Amino acid sequence: MGGQRKAMTELRPSLDDSLMPMAGQRDVVVLVCSTCKKPDSADGDNSSGAMLADAAVQAIGAEPPVNRIKVQAVECLGNCKRGCSAAILSPGDWHYVFGNLDAGSAGDLLVGARLMGSVAEGPLPWRGRPSSLKTGMIARIPPIAETGS
Repeated sequence: MGGQRKAMTELRPSLDDSLMPMAGQRDVVVLVCSTCKKPDSADGDNSSGAMLADAAVQAIGAEPPVNRIKVQAVECLGNCKRGCSAAILSPGDWHYVFGNLDAGSAGDLLVGARLMGSVAEGPLPWRGRPSSLKTGMIARIPPIAETGS
């Protein structure tokens, strides 16, 4: 149990209170590709993506419910040439896809999700974003405009 607790501590970067969402702020979903593998992995070895997904589920699952952050493992984000991938999204707002992640990036995804949840609307703040979520950004997708159907 002691080793597991230490591992969780390493995944949960410290954040000052200004980055902690308050009750009533927006929902954030983190999608993590569980089938990603490193380019040099043997066929059938998808442990890199599965490890990132498991670590993200564990790190984000420990968040207080007031933070409104959920994580979901998905089979493929179609970003296979850029290593382990994940997306951070908020319904009705900007969505982000990241690549070149690894199991140690779970804490960075948590920081990104907290940042996304800390602003009422608009893009994921650049300031405070972990470097892996700056250099590994694949796409920034704007919100879909209401069509009035």
